[in-house]
Amino acid sequence: MNIEKHTAKKADFEYYYPIIFSIILAIITTWLFIKYPIELGREIESVINNLIVFVSIIIGFLGVLLGVLLSLKNEKIIVLLFELREKDVLKHYFITPLISGSVSVLLGCVLFFRKIIDDCTNDIYGNLSVSECSVIIWLFLLSITIFSSYRLVDIMFELIFSKKVQERKYINESEEKAKELENRYSE
Repeated sequence: MNIEKHTAKKADFEYYYPIIFSIILAIITTWLFIKYPIELGREIESVINNLIVFVSIIIGFLGVLLGVLLSLKNEKIIVLLFELREKDVLKHYFITPLISGSVSVLLGCVLFFRKIIDDCTNDIYGNLSVSECSVIIWLFLLSITIFSSYRLVDIMFELIFSKKVQERKYINESEEKAKELENRYSE
């Protein structure tokens, strides 16, 4: 019973940690913007550009990973993956980084126009401008993308290198050898 509770807690943590860590990062960023007003100058444009490229690469990698997994749908390792994880949870694990990554890329593109946005709007909360709020939301989405992508890759590595996969591979090889010997000597 203790093992089941530990496994359930681990699954809950695995499910929620990307959003929890992203909320913490957003709170810290908001506090920094309020406590220490930061001028978002032209230097941030190269950071935004590089992070848009990085997230685009992550989205592309996850798309390829999903395509590979779907093409290997009937392979033993994929069947084992669906045995160990619920299909809905895996679907959620793929959809979360894809959607948050796509929205963060779009919001990153909007951030290139932050000067125009700030000129058209007033401060929202104390010292926070609309562009600073947009940066906080963008960092939140960016961190969800990174943490949830890490979660997905970690699950794939865990699956590939797990003992169950190695044991099942050994059992399958033993069964194949036994059938081969049975066919050879039954003739």
